[in-house]
Amino acid sequence: CDRVAGNLFLGPEFGQAAFTDVDALSGISEVGGELHFRNAQFGSITGLSNLAAIGGHLTCLDATGIASFDALSSLSSVGAAVVDTGGGSLVFDDCANLQTIGVGMLSEEAIAVIIIGDSAITVLDDWPKPTTVITDLVIQSQALLTSVTGLPNVMFSSVNILFNSQLMSLDISGLNPSNENAEIKVEQNSKLSSIVFPALTGLRRFTMATNGESVSQALSEPQGAGLNLDSLASLESITEGLVIALNPGLADCSGLVRLLDDIDHGEPGPGPPPGYPDIPDVQGQLAIGDNAQGCNSVEEILQACVAVVLSVQEISDSQSHTGCPSVILGPDLLVTSTGNLSVAASQWIELKPETLIQTGATLDADVKP
Repeated sequence: CDRVAGNLFLGPEFGQAAFTDVDALSGISEVGGELHFRNAQFGSITGLSNLAAIGGHLTCLDATGIASFDALSSLSSVGAAVVDTGGGSLVFDDCANLQTIGVGMLSEEAIAVIIIGDSAITVLDDWPKPTTVITDLVIQSQALLTSVTGLPNVMFSSVNILFNSQLMSLDISGLNPSNENAEIKVEQNSKLSSIVFPALTGLRRFTMATNGESVSQALSEPQGAGLNLDSLASLESITEGLVIALNPGLADCSGLVRLLDDIDHGEPGPGPPPGYPDIPDVQGQLAIGDNAQGCNSVEEILQACVAVVLSVQEISDSQSHTGCPSVILGPDLLVTSTGNLSVAASQWIELKPETLIQTGATLDADVKP
């Protein structure tokens, strides 16, 4: 028999207390329903190395003997039979000895990857690599996890990084939002000192709250450079809410200038949010405060971007200005027909009435009249 038509349950709760391995299942290539490891004490799952497809979800719950799912190297499909949520899930909940995930090269269905509760994972960089969609990613309550990196270049609907007490470095730059209804939430990661988000233009909601230590403590960590939001420099639309609060090590929010300035980037709207009539790119709740100096209000973030005034000069070649601040073209500035002035994605160019821009000159940026 090479196929289990229904669900496959492995663990003492299902009358298998004497199992030390699953070698007897080596002929199975497909489980039509769900595969559950629950309270499993056996450490080896090499007997499932030929398993190529799971119709439902893969769940590891309180399976304290399993250290890795590397043996599932042939697994290429999870969730083909799941129709209500659009795909199967990989759920690892309170698997205390789990050190690596390593579940195959998933390539067909949308999945949710959910890692909750105690595990022995310290560095999370061995991801399953689907080529379509991770609907939801949850990494929560990991007591030993210090670093997250190497996420596959796939789309997501929501990312939740919550209550990871030792997490210092978070790099989710490999993910892409499935659409502008995606959400990112990073909360209660008390040692977080380095963070890199995906390159985004729009989100439904973004929350970053109660993360990290003070600036001085963050800088003392081995990889700590202090929290910043530079990787959000291309973000230009939030439709339901932006919350950045209670992050004592967050002092550099210049990556939010494009989102929070008074220029309507991209599609019209969706703002303004209540109480902020001059912010067209945010809708819904807008709460910024109780971070380090420089990130405690919209005004503080924008004021930190002191403009570079270009005046009494001629630009006849290419000049590039990157990062905050913005660029104001002064009253005595001449940009000739061969001139090219470009700025970073989070910046704009402000023209003064006396600025002379010759026909053929290039301003590679948003222009604020």
